[in-house]
Amino acid sequence: MSVAAPHRQATSGELAWWHALQRIRTRVAREIARALDRQGLSLSAYLALEQLAAAPEELGMTELAGRVGLSPSSTSRLMERLARDGLVARREGTDDRRSVHGHVTDKGRALYAEARPGYRAALARAIDTSLPDGAFSPRPADHHEES
Repeated sequence: MSVAAPHRQATSGELAWWHALQRIRTRVAREIARALDRQGLSLSAYLALEQLAAAPEELGMTELAGRVGLSPSSTSRLMERLARDGLVARREGTDDRRSVHGHVTDKGRALYAEARPGYRAALARAIDTSLPDGAFSPRPADHHEES
């Protein structure tokens, strides 16, 4: 029988890094929220529209939740609001009536397209003002412009 090694704890340097990361994340989220508010979107709503617009087919709520970073129940509530606004369409699964799938509507796709430049500009501003020079360097594969 082997004895388990004690669990490692974060060092003070790792804690400082984590706290700095959280401060940057908060600043970025605040900047983006201001930009998206002009379209009447929350960050979660924008991210859901983004994921649904990029998906080649409908997404289940669990998959969408994972992509957006919300719990499945929060994602279901978000999708209900987006459906009420005509931005997404939802339907029950064919094999399992408890599962729900969704896709973006033309109205949702148009709102996403309208909000996207402001989102990206806000993200760039937040990165530029939150990170020290040279701290953010995209990998070459990430350095292309998307349509």
